[in-house]
Amino acid sequence: MRGNIVDTLPNKPSELLALALEDLILVEKDPRYKVHMGVYHCITEEIGPECFVCLAGTVMAKTLDVDLTDFADPYDYHKEIRNKLLALDYFRIGALEDALFKLGVNIQDYDLVKNFEAPPYSRSAEEFKDAIKNMIRLLQSRGL
Repeated sequence: MRGNIVDTLPNKPSELLALALEDLILVEKDPRYKVHMGVYHCITEEIGPECFVCLAGTVMAKTLDVDLTDFADPYDYHKEIRNKLLALDYFRIGALEDALFKLGVNIQDYDLVKNFEAPPYSRSAEEFKDAIKNMIRLLQSRGL
């Protein structure tokens, strides 16, 4: 467990996803990091000197300030932060229902699709970010 970290991550799903998008853009500009949606926050000399991060990992790296040389995943955090990071992992694949469930939101209470088209980051970083922006707009339109 990563100490007594205070949960400063947004509670509103659209704001959490917007924060992750901002952190993703910061990571893309930082040569010490490489985006790889298959790992949370990992550095290994076998692959390269960069720290590999997924969407949730970008939040760990930039907002939660995990040291570049540390391995980290959502289960290193208390429940509130862990569930927000796991929600981001679901958002990145377009699984709205699962993401919102992790955030304590019942999708049945909103007029939302269960899944959202989210192309893999590895196929096109720009298409992936556009899909995230569209998800943010959709969530905002429902007050989430």
